[in-house]
Amino acid sequence: MDKVVRLIDRRIEFVEKQILAELSIPGWLRKTDSQETPKQENTAFNPQWTADVVDLVEMAMSLHESKAINNGEVSITTLVHFFFKLFGMKPGNFFSTYGVMRTRAGSRTLFLDELKRMMEYKMDRDDEKEVKRKRG
Repeated sequence: MDKVVRLIDRRIEFVEKQILAELSIPGWLRKTDSQETPKQENTAFNPQWTADVVDLVEMAMSLHESKAINNGEVSITTLVHFFFKLFGMKPGNFFSTYGVMRTRAGSRTLFLDELKRMMEYKMDRDDEKEVKRKRG
């Protein structure tokens, strides 16, 4: 499970870097005085989306809806196509995929729910490690 969380963390960091580079966000937005510029670990890294296609659509559309990228000043089509290009995939009719997501019984955001659950699990584990470390 730790391996999965680390992999997700690395993918999130990579996607964040790629979004910043691709959308040409000014440098002053990318770096604050309290942050160091991350060192590029491996320039030959070729990310592969290994979750379902619907999960990528769910994530991209959620980022668009939350205005997390360019303050929402990018079209949903452009953003979805960016993520599909990033992972070397063809987007197809992502609006149809979105339609399928809307008809889900129970939670309509399964992937986001799983990401949240995994991040909270990681934080809980790290909290436990910190408590054990302090106890000695």
